[in-house]
Amino acid sequence: DAQSHESEDKKRREEIEIRNNADAMVYSSEKTLKENREKLPVKIVNDVESALEECKKALKDNDTAKQPSTERVDEIKKASEKLVKASHKMSEEMYKAAQKEAPKEGGDGGKEPGAPGSEEEKKKEEGSIDAEFEEAKE
Repeated sequence: DAQSHESEDKKRREEIEIRNNADAMVYSSEKTLKENREKLPVKIVNDVESALEECKKALKDNDTAKQPSTERVDEIKKASEKLVKASHKMSEEMYKAAQKEAPKEGGDGGKEPGAPGSEEEKKKEEGSIDAEFEEAKE
C-alpha cells in the first residue's frame, strides 16, 4: 500500500517544501525591509512590497492542504521567485550603501602599521608593549 502512494507522498512533500520556503522568504524579506527601509531607494522598497504582497496572496489563496494541485504550487513558486529577485536587489542595494559608508566609519582609515595615527602608533604613545610569552613548565 505504501508503494502505491509513494509518488503522491513525494509530490505532497515537494508542495509543502515550496510553501514553507515561500513563507520563510516572506518572513525574512519583511524583516529586512522593516529594518532597512530608510536606507533603500523608494523603487526598491516598492518592488519588494509588491512582491511580498503577491507572495502572501499566493500563499493565502492556494492552501495546498485543501486541494493540492500543480497550478496552485506553480503560482506559489512564481510569486516566491519574484520575491527572491526583489529581495536580492534589496540586498545588493544595502551592500552598495554599506560599501559607501565603510571608509567614512572605518577604524584607522586603512593606514599602514606604524604610520602616524595608526593603532600601532597609538599603542607606542600610550606606553604599551606588544610581547609574546611562554608559560614555564615545572
